[in-house]
Amino acid sequence: MKEFSMGFKPAMVRALLADSPKTQTRRPITARNSLVDGVALTQRKWDQLQLNFSRAELYLDRVLTVPGIVDGVEGSLNITPRFQRGDRIWVKEDYRFTDDLDKYKPAEVGELCVNAGYRRPWAPIQYEADQARDNWSHTGTPPHYRPPAPGKLRAAMFMPRWACRLVQEIHKTRVQWVKDISEDDAFAEGCHPVPGGPSARHLYSELWCEIHGRASWRNNPLVWVLDFHKDLK
Repeated sequence: MKEFSMGFKPAMVRALLADSPKTQTRRPITARNSLVDGVALTQRKWDQLQLNFSRAELYLDRVLTVPGIVDGVEGSLNITPRFQRGDRIWVKEDYRFTDDLDKYKPAEVGELCVNAGYRRPWAPIQYEADQARDNWSHTGTPPHYRPPAPGKLRAAMFMPRWACRLVQEIHKTRVQWVKDISEDDAFAEGCHPVPGGPSARHLYSELWCEIHGRASWRNNPLVWVLDFHKDLK
Protein backbone atom coordinates (compact mmCIF):
# COMPACT_ATOMS: atom_id res chain seq x y z
CA MET A 1 0.00 0.00 0.00
CA LYS A 2 1.30 3.44 -0.99
CA GLU A 3 0.07 6.92 -0.20
CA PHE A 4 -0.27 9.76 -2.70
CA SER A 5 -1.19 13.38 -2.08
CA MET A 6 -3.82 14.95 -4.32
CA GLY A 7 -5.26 18.46 -4.33
CA PHE A 8 -9.03 19.05 -4.37
CA LYS A 9 -10.91 22.30 -4.96
CA PRO A 10 -13.24 23.46 -2.13
CA ALA A 11 -16.38 22.37 -4.01
CA MET A 12 -14.95 18.88 -4.42
CA VAL A 13 -13.94 18.71 -0.76
CA ARG A 14 -17.54 19.52 0.12
CA ALA A 15 -18.60 16.74 -2.26
CA LEU A 16 -16.30 14.31 -0.42
CA LEU A 17 -17.98 15.33 2.85
CA ALA A 18 -21.57 15.15 1.52
CA ASP A 19 -24.18 12.59 2.60
CA SER A 20 -23.95 11.15 -0.92
CA PRO A 21 -20.19 11.55 -1.22
CA LYS A 22 -17.92 11.93 -4.21
CA THR A 23 -16.38 8.52 -5.01
CA GLN A 24 -14.46 9.24 -8.24
CA THR A 25 -11.86 11.63 -9.53
CA ARG A 26 -10.44 12.12 -13.04
CA ARG A 27 -6.90 13.34 -13.56
CA PRO A 28 -5.03 14.18 -16.78
CA ILE A 29 -2.29 11.67 -17.54
CA THR A 30 1.07 13.15 -16.55
CA ALA A 31 4.58 12.10 -15.60
CA ARG A 32 3.66 12.61 -11.95
CA ASN A 33 0.83 10.06 -11.91
CA SER A 34 2.00 7.55 -14.53
CA LEU A 35 4.55 4.82 -15.16
CA VAL A 36 6.24 4.17 -18.51
CA ASP A 37 6.92 0.47 -19.04
CA GLY A 38 6.65 0.16 -15.27
CA VAL A 39 9.13 2.95 -14.48
CA ALA A 40 8.52 6.42 -13.00
CA LEU A 41 10.12 9.16 -15.10
CA THR A 42 11.10 12.75 -14.48
CA GLN A 43 9.17 15.41 -16.38
CA ARG A 44 12.20 15.97 -18.62
CA LYS A 45 12.46 12.32 -19.65
CA TRP A 46 8.68 12.15 -20.10
CA ASP A 47 8.81 15.11 -22.49
CA GLN A 48 11.66 13.53 -24.46
CA LEU A 49 9.44 10.53 -25.28
CA GLN A 50 7.12 12.78 -27.36
CA LEU A 51 4.14 10.60 -26.48
CA ASN A 52 1.29 10.77 -28.99
CA PHE A 53 -1.84 10.11 -26.94
CA SER A 54 -4.13 10.76 -29.92
CA ARG A 55 -2.99 7.39 -31.29
CA ALA A 56 -3.07 5.55 -27.97
CA GLU A 57 -4.59 2.07 -27.77
CA LEU A 58 -6.32 0.82 -24.65
CA TYR A 59 -5.60 -2.61 -23.14
CA LEU A 60 -7.41 -4.11 -20.12
CA ASP A 61 -8.93 -0.80 -18.91
CA ARG A 62 -5.73 0.54 -17.36
CA VAL A 63 -2.88 0.04 -19.84
CA LEU A 64 -2.25 2.45 -22.70
CA THR A 65 0.02 1.57 -25.59
CA VAL A 66 1.25 4.94 -26.84
CA PRO A 67 3.50 5.79 -29.81
CA GLY A 68 6.61 7.74 -28.88
CA ILE A 69 10.36 8.01 -29.25
CA VAL A 70 12.33 5.11 -27.77
CA ASP A 71 16.13 5.38 -27.83
CA GLY A 72 15.90 7.91 -30.64
CA VAL A 73 13.55 5.93 -32.87
CA GLU A 74 9.78 5.65 -33.11
CA GLY A 75 8.27 2.91 -30.98
CA SER A 76 5.48 2.13 -28.53
CA LEU A 77 5.41 2.38 -24.76
CA ASN A 78 3.01 1.05 -22.15
CA ILE A 79 1.62 3.78 -19.88
CA THR A 80 -0.05 2.73 -16.62
CA PRO A 81 -1.23 4.65 -13.54
CA ARG A 82 1.00 4.78 -10.49
CA PHE A 83 -2.04 4.03 -8.36
CA GLN A 84 -3.03 0.48 -7.42
CA ARG A 85 -6.01 -1.02 -5.63
CA GLY A 86 -5.54 -0.48 -1.91
CA ASP A 87 -3.36 2.62 -2.29
CA ARG A 88 -4.50 5.70 -0.41
CA ILE A 89 -4.97 9.31 -1.42
CA TRP A 90 -4.58 11.92 1.26
CA VAL A 91 -6.51 15.01 0.34
CA LYS A 92 -4.82 18.41 0.10
CA GLU A 93 -7.22 21.34 0.53
CA ASP A 94 -7.12 25.08 1.24
CA TYR A 95 -6.79 25.86 4.95
CA ARG A 96 -5.78 28.38 7.60
CA PHE A 97 -3.91 28.30 10.89
CA THR A 98 -4.65 30.89 13.57
CA ASP A 99 -3.24 34.31 12.79
CA ASP A 100 -0.49 34.02 15.43
CA LEU A 101 1.11 31.35 13.19
CA ASP A 102 1.03 33.46 10.01
CA LYS A 103 4.77 34.15 10.20
CA TYR A 104 5.60 30.45 10.03
CA LYS A 105 5.68 28.08 7.07
CA PRO A 106 3.74 24.82 7.54
CA ALA A 107 6.98 22.83 7.95
CA GLU A 108 8.14 25.29 10.59
CA VAL A 109 4.88 24.86 12.51
CA GLY A 110 5.52 21.11 12.55
CA GLU A 111 9.07 21.65 13.78
CA LEU A 112 7.83 23.91 16.58
CA CYS A 113 5.54 21.13 17.81
CA VAL A 114 8.28 18.50 17.80
CA ASN A 115 10.74 20.85 19.50
CA ALA A 116 8.12 21.59 22.16
CA GLY A 117 7.95 17.89 22.99
CA TYR A 118 4.77 16.82 21.16
CA ARG A 119 4.82 13.31 19.73
CA ARG A 120 3.55 14.56 16.37
CA PRO A 121 2.91 17.93 14.73
CA TRP A 122 -0.41 19.68 15.17
CA ALA A 123 -1.87 23.17 14.86
CA PRO A 124 -5.26 24.85 15.09
CA ILE A 125 -6.69 24.46 11.59
CA GLN A 126 -9.69 25.92 9.77
CA TYR A 127 -10.59 24.07 6.56
CA GLU A 128 -11.67 26.54 3.93
CA ALA A 129 -14.19 24.30 2.15
CA ASP A 130 -16.68 24.19 5.04
CA GLN A 131 -15.05 26.34 7.76
CA ALA A 132 -14.67 23.28 9.99
CA ARG A 133 -12.07 23.69 12.73
CA ASP A 134 -9.73 21.27 14.47
CA ASN A 135 -7.75 21.99 17.66
CA TRP A 136 -8.99 25.57 17.42
CA SER A 137 -7.29 27.32 20.30
CA HIS A 138 -4.52 29.80 21.04
CA THR A 139 -0.98 28.57 20.61
CA GLY A 140 0.86 31.46 22.25
CA THR A 141 1.48 32.25 25.91
CA PRO A 142 -1.47 33.67 27.93
CA PRO A 143 -3.04 36.08 28.62
CA HIS A 144 -5.20 36.12 25.49
CA TYR A 145 -7.41 39.16 24.98
CA ARG A 146 -9.60 37.80 22.19
CA PRO A 147 -10.70 34.47 20.71
CA PRO A 148 -8.28 32.87 18.24
CA ALA A 149 -8.69 34.40 14.77
CA PRO A 150 -8.22 32.71 11.38
CA GLY A 151 -4.91 33.55 9.75
CA LYS A 152 -3.94 33.88 6.12
CA LEU A 153 -5.29 31.51 3.50
CA ARG A 154 -2.87 28.70 2.68
CA ALA A 155 -3.12 26.91 -0.65
CA ALA A 156 -3.85 23.19 -0.78
CA MET A 157 -0.49 22.45 -2.41
CA PHE A 158 1.27 23.53 0.81
CA MET A 159 -0.77 21.35 3.18
CA PRO A 160 1.44 18.97 5.20
CA ARG A 161 0.35 15.38 5.71
CA TRP A 162 -0.29 15.87 9.43
CA ALA A 163 -2.87 18.60 8.66
CA CYS A 164 -4.92 16.33 6.37
CA ARG A 165 -8.41 15.32 7.52
CA LEU A 166 -9.55 13.20 4.53
CA VAL A 167 -8.02 9.98 3.24
CA GLN A 168 -9.53 7.92 0.41
CA GLU A 169 -8.70 4.30 -0.43
CA ILE A 170 -8.52 3.40 -4.13
CA HIS A 171 -10.44 0.30 -5.17
CA LYS A 172 -10.27 0.65 -8.96
CA THR A 173 -8.28 2.50 -11.62
CA ARG A 174 -9.05 2.82 -15.31
CA VAL A 175 -8.44 5.06 -18.31
CA GLN A 176 -11.01 7.03 -20.30
CA TRP A 177 -11.39 9.95 -22.71
CA VAL A 178 -12.76 12.66 -20.45
CA LYS A 179 -15.82 13.34 -22.64
CA ASP A 180 -16.85 9.67 -22.32
CA ILE A 181 -17.94 10.23 -18.72
CA SER A 182 -21.45 8.87 -18.13
CA GLU A 183 -24.25 10.53 -16.19
CA ASP A 184 -23.78 8.06 -13.31
CA ASP A 185 -20.04 8.67 -13.21
CA ALA A 186 -20.57 12.44 -13.24
CA PHE A 187 -22.82 11.97 -10.21
CA ALA A 188 -20.06 9.91 -8.57
CA GLU A 189 -17.71 12.83 -9.28
CA GLY A 190 -19.85 14.91 -6.93
CA CYS A 191 -21.95 16.72 -9.58
CA HIS A 192 -25.51 16.40 -8.34
CA PRO A 193 -28.14 17.99 -10.60
CA VAL A 194 -31.38 19.53 -9.43
CA PRO A 195 -34.74 18.79 -11.10
CA GLY A 196 -35.11 20.86 -14.25
CA GLY A 197 -31.45 21.90 -14.18
CA PRO A 198 -28.38 20.85 -16.17
CA SER A 199 -27.39 17.19 -16.19
CA ALA A 200 -24.65 15.85 -13.93
CA ARG A 201 -22.51 15.36 -17.02
CA HIS A 202 -22.94 19.01 -18.03
CA LEU A 203 -22.10 20.13 -14.50
CA TYR A 204 -18.94 18.03 -14.64
CA SER A 205 -17.91 19.53 -17.98
CA GLU A 206 -18.23 23.00 -16.42
CA LEU A 207 -16.16 21.90 -13.44
CA TRP A 208 -13.49 20.47 -15.73
CA CYS A 209 -13.35 23.73 -17.71
CA GLU A 210 -13.07 25.75 -14.51
CA ILE A 211 -10.03 23.72 -13.43
CA HIS A 212 -8.33 22.91 -16.74
CA GLY A 213 -9.75 25.42 -19.23
CA ARG A 214 -12.32 25.06 -22.00
CA ALA A 215 -9.66 24.12 -24.53
CA SER A 216 -8.87 21.04 -22.46
CA TRP A 217 -12.49 19.83 -22.62
CA ARG A 218 -12.61 20.44 -26.38
CA ASN A 219 -9.35 18.51 -26.81
CA ASN A 220 -10.88 15.55 -24.92
CA PRO A 221 -7.74 14.26 -23.18
CA LEU A 222 -7.22 10.78 -21.81
CA VAL A 223 -7.55 10.69 -18.02
CA TRP A 224 -6.96 8.27 -15.20
CA VAL A 225 -10.23 7.48 -13.43
CA LEU A 226 -9.88 6.63 -9.75
CA ASP A 227 -12.74 5.00 -7.87
CA PHE A 228 -12.32 5.28 -4.11
CA HIS A 229 -14.03 5.25 -0.76
CA LYS A 230 -13.33 6.97 2.53
CA ASP A 231 -10.59 5.43 4.65
CA LEU A 232 -9.52 6.04 8.21
CA LYS A 233 -6.93 8.75 8.64
